[in-house]
Amino acid sequence: MAEQMYIGKMDRRIAIVKRIKSKSTSGADSYTETTLATVWAEKKELKSEEAVDDKVVTINAHQFVIRFHPEIASEKVQHLYLVDENDEYDIYGVEMVGRKQFIKINCERRE
Repeated sequence: MAEQMYIGKMDRRIAIVKRIKSKSTSGADSYTETTLATVWAEKKELKSEEAVDDKVVTINAHQFVIRFHPEIASEKVQHLYLVDENDEYDIYGVEMVGRKQFIKINCERRE
């Protein structure tokens, strides 16, 4: 049986931001950021783990569910990140649910 999505659970206001890397006139990398959408979302915690590589880093994986948004659905994931209450999450996967009904956004935050 398919998982039910409920709009009433979308109680968080998030922003989906596109980051584009370019070169400045001096040859240094520069970034331009544009907010693609500010939408309501449901937040689900997927897992939390620690990695030790010269220092301890906590990686928290989350999934945000939003209503379908054509601009987000058509973007390349590697250029996007998500902002929720001033926390930034790197997006690593976007999954369509139903026929243009919802989008599941898989992301992680490193601390």
